[in-house]
Amino acid sequence: MVGAVVPIGRIRAILPIGRIRAILPIGRIRAILPIGRIRAILPTVRIRAIALLWIWQGVLALVAGWPGAAMVRAAFAGDPDGEGVFLRPGGHALLSFLARNADGVQGALGGGLVVLVVGAAASLLPTAMLFFAIEGDLRGRAPFSLKSTVVSAVRSFPAFAVLFVGFGLVQALLLGAGAFLAPLVANLSEAWAGEARSQVFAAIAVLVLALGAAYLALLQDVARAALVRRKQSALGGLGAGLTTLQAHPWPLMWAWAWRGALSWAPLAAIASAPGIAPTRGAPLFVAVALLHQGAVLWRIALRASWVAVAVRYAGLEVRSDR
Repeated sequence: MVGAVVPIGRIRAILPIGRIRAILPIGRIRAILPIGRIRAILPTVRIRAIALLWIWQGVLALVAGWPGAAMVRAAFAGDPDGEGVFLRPGGHALLSFLARNADGVQGALGGGLVVLVVGAAASLLPTAMLFFAIEGDLRGRAPFSLKSTVVSAVRSFPAFAVLFVGFGLVQALLLGAGAFLAPLVANLSEAWAGEARSQVFAAIAVLVLALGAAYLALLQDVARAALVRRKQSALGGLGAGLTTLQAHPWPLMWAWAWRGALSWAPLAAIASAPGIAPTRGAPLFVAVALLHQGAVLWRIALRASWVAVAVRYAGLEVRSDR
């Protein structure tokens, strides 16, 4: 009956599946994105450590966003849709709210920024716990122990803090230099290259500095992994991390890059959900909240997968030293 109503054979003739598969080589895509390796790495990741990191980030986001959420709830308490007015087409309710509550919004943003800065420093402890949990799992030690993981993370907290502050300052300098260098390059090259090409040169200069900052982020993680694997100080971990990254540059850079890029994919779904959702009000907020938490878990899982790779390669360097 279905075949009579919908001519499947004609559709297949019009849409040649074989040609589509030839244009989109699935085998090559699987080779580029090593699914087997992902499956091999993810079971080694401690689910409890991921859950603890997820809970920590949820609490931090709740504390940072609570003042703003309370202000919005009070402003739209009499509206039948509540905060759902922000999702109405045109965004007029949002613009009106920002204009009427500019001072309150600035205060809420300032308080949230302070919480996020303090939380970023405090997040070094659950981050260290994740490194130690994965390191213990890869070594095949005793079953996961929250107490021993916390003790190890607390002991290494000063070294993690030194790396965090040091790398953060250098990355801030690079990004600040990019903000200063972009207009300078554009102004110097505009006279002989023209306005359009001068903007391209400025973008290239910023891209080079941004890649430098990204490389430092990669190096910091590898240094953390070496620190955890070798039980060294911050400087010792930095030296061991440099050695590991010099010995295995491309595998580490690729593992870090594709996981980082893939971790942003769910944000597209979250951004498009209000526009394509068939419902509004409370169901939409529940759906967006579920998408948001799913994206957080996705990012944490990819982060843990990358940490497992970094710790593994740091372990290879340890064995080669012996």
